[in-house]
Amino acid sequence: MLNLTAPAATAYLRVTGLTILDDPEASAGIVGNNDGHLDPGETADLRFTVRNEGGGTASDVSLTYSSGAGGLSVVHPTTDLA
Repeated sequence: MLNLTAPAATAYLRVTGLTILDDPEASAGIVGNNDGHLDPGETADLRFTVRNEGGGTASDVSLTYSSGAGGLSVVHPTTDLA
């Protein structure tokens, strides 16, 4: 007799897209020229598209990001996802 146990379904989250919002009319605090690129001296919002490619439900998820590039500052390094 062979007994098999299937693993529990788990969430597998992957960032599938990124939009750079550098349009000052889109949000307060943005300083940019609305070209979709982060240029020197600009302040922009980053919008990530996150997809759950796993079989389980994701809950209490947050994104934390940082920069290894000199001169680049992350103003709000953590974002909670709905």
